[in-house]
Amino acid sequence: MLIGKKPTPGISRIVQLVLLPVALLLGCAGAALAISAPLSLDECIRMALAHNPGYQGSRLAAEAATKEIGSARAGFFPQIVFDGSFLETSPTSLVPTWAAVSVGKEYEPLTLDQALYDRGIAGQFEVAQADARAARADVRVAGGDLVQRVMAAYFQVLQASDSVGIARLNQSGMQRQLAATIAQNRSGDSPRIDVSRAELALDNASADLEAAKGALDSARIALGSLLGVGPDLEIQPVASRSLSPLAASSPSLLTEAESHRPEILAAKARLQGARAELAVAESTRYPKVHLEGAYGWYANNPDLSYLGWEAEINVKVPLIDWDRSRSQIDAAKLRCAQARQDFDRQKLAVDRDVREAATQLQTAEAQVELASRSVDQARETVRMAEAGYRAGNISNLDLLISDRQLMQARLRASSSYYQSLMAQAGLRWALGELTP
Repeated sequence: MLIGKKPTPGISRIVQLVLLPVALLLGCAGAALAISAPLSLDECIRMALAHNPGYQGSRLAAEAATKEIGSARAGFFPQIVFDGSFLETSPTSLVPTWAAVSVGKEYEPLTLDQALYDRGIAGQFEVAQADARAARADVRVAGGDLVQRVMAAYFQVLQASDSVGIARLNQSGMQRQLAATIAQNRSGDSPRIDVSRAELALDNASADLEAAKGALDSARIALGSLLGVGPDLEIQPVASRSLSPLAASSPSLLTEAESHRPEILAAKARLQGARAELAVAESTRYPKVHLEGAYGWYANNPDLSYLGWEAEINVKVPLIDWDRSRSQIDAAKLRCAQARQDFDRQKLAVDRDVREAATQLQTAEAQVELASRSVDQARETVRMAEAGYRAGNISNLDLLISDRQLMQARLRASSSYYQSLMAQAGLRWALGELTP
């Protein structure tokens, strides 16, 4: 069975009994969301992406990294600075009067510095670009993880809702069974122990219902926490369209994952950044040639002042730095090797994620089929037990046991169905399809 197909007839009957919604929609909701209205999956995802502090923090980090590109790009262009100062010296008693001078110097030039040959500037620009790419990929990583957690929490709420419905049905059945057993005991057709068993079964059913309600409250709180709206918001997910089927055995899954998983894209960007940092470190071994100029007014004394400009070519050639450049280069090479290892490790991790997710999806789909047959078998067992009990061939203990088995089969069917949806979402996450 593939996700997107309708459940088998046995599951369909459970759906009709306990209002099991089919929910799996991933997209952006354009309409304004009313908090008091039931929330669909796409609305939950939109709220989480808008309010989750972890995801928003990664977006701000990516924006900051993108701004750094402009700072690095500025190194390619002339740097023009206004530089004004005033210097005044006067005679002191610490020097002979014949050696004392009184000089006033004021200059307000515009200075210019243009790099003509500087390999480090290009390297720094490449580092900034790689850092920005890695930060943007990190946003996709955070977004994909958040979407997967929201989908899992959403399905947990739906499953918990089904469990409450199944427990309520079971409690109603136990109440009817107790009433029938009491009537039979009064007519002498049933011993008193059957009444005690029916009362115990009703107590157990009531306890199951309270436990299911508590699990539903916990699931709603967990989902509300992911949405950033707090635990007081009443979460009532509604049914929505299902995604198109996805074959877990597709041979192109690994290729697709390596092309789309943001973790690989981030590791690749960091490897490129490490190589650019190595180029920056190696640039310290090469000469740097800069054009420097100035324009302004100068006054050395009241009788000599002028307005003019000056220009010069500045060449810096490293001669001896006591292994500073060599140490920086060696460290950059080691960081490159580490980044390469991280990239290879991430590819292996993605490969593992895809294989495990595909296996889990196949297993979950098989369990849905088995659970559907179990419900049919348990329902037939209840039918035969009721007929045998009315004929006096079996005790009410056997009937209560068969009712309990039917409830457990329904719970397993509901659980396996939502587990298959979670497995579908897990495979899509492994393929990099859940990134916003």
